[in-house]
Amino acid sequence: MRCFKGRFIRRSLRTSLLSVALALPLSGCGGLVDLGQDGPPPSIFTLQPLPRADKDDQRAPLIFVEEPQLSGALDTTRIAVRRGANRFEYLVAARWEERTPRLLQRYVARSLDNRAGLEAVGDFNIDLPVGYRLRLDVRNFEAQTDADRADGLTVQVNWVAMIIEATSSKIIGHRNLVADRQAASNSPSDVIVAYNAATDAAVKDLAIWLGDVLEQSHDGPNVASDRS
Repeated sequence: MRCFKGRFIRRSLRTSLLSVALALPLSGCGGLVDLGQDGPPPSIFTLQPLPRADKDDQRAPLIFVEEPQLSGALDTTRIAVRRGANRFEYLVAARWEERTPRLLQRYVARSLDNRAGLEAVGDFNIDLPVGYRLRLDVRNFEAQTDADRADGLTVQVNWVAMIIEATSSKIIGHRNLVADRQAASNSPSDVIVAYNAATDAAVKDLAIWLGDVLEQSHDGPNVASDRS
């Protein structure tokens, strides 16, 4: 009877130690693999394009908006918040509906296409008579903490836009676009309102500049780049 109990205790001890040994590698990965972040987020957001303006019947050269270039920290569906010069965080309970570069490409193309005197697309089709390509280098597209405010973030937009003739690849002009808007609070809904407002301001400036540059490019072969 004693022998049986001893074998039973030793077998139970080996089983317990084996269970602990198997559990240790899994618990060690807990900080690196967070399956919860890949699950469906509570809220998915998008950017509403600028409203459609009244257009005349005159056809404008078609602009193809390329997918914007941006840093790896922004190339995600997560909504970025910069804390200091070198640290990015993301809103916990919110996501963009698609990757940020694709989100901006669609938004800019639809917004420009809604403006008077402009036509733009964000989906390339070889059959489309594209006259120009619009290239965007995104330097900033994130919410930033404000040391002077306990609650609320400021959305910063800083892009370099370049308009290129499609057939010759000649650079017609380039312009720096900067805008910022304060969020009413740190809630995702208020932060997205600020994102949309700052982006609207930048694209309104872009639309006016594009209209001027394209009009000038039709008047003469040499057009100076706008470096504002």
